[in-house]
Amino acid sequence: MRSKILPDGERFRVRTADISEGGVAFVTELHLAVGDRIMLSVWMGARPITMEALVMRIEPMSFGRSRIACEVDSIADHD
Repeated sequence: MRSKILPDGERFRVRTADISEGGVAFVTELHLAVGDRIMLSVWMGARPITMEALVMRIEPMSFGRSRIACEVDSIADHD
């Protein structure tokens, strides 16, 4: 949605590392910044759950990847 580094509206795929009611973490090679606002669609079974989240923490990993930890701040009522 809004990024300090990536173009607004850029789409990308990531690997989900952790998910809970209030947060989600994923692994990516893309460079994001703390404060970026993203929209995620996480597939649970046959349908996606779409949420908006705020990047809160970035943890460097091996091979140029990072673990991005986000706080979920909006999710559809039906999800």
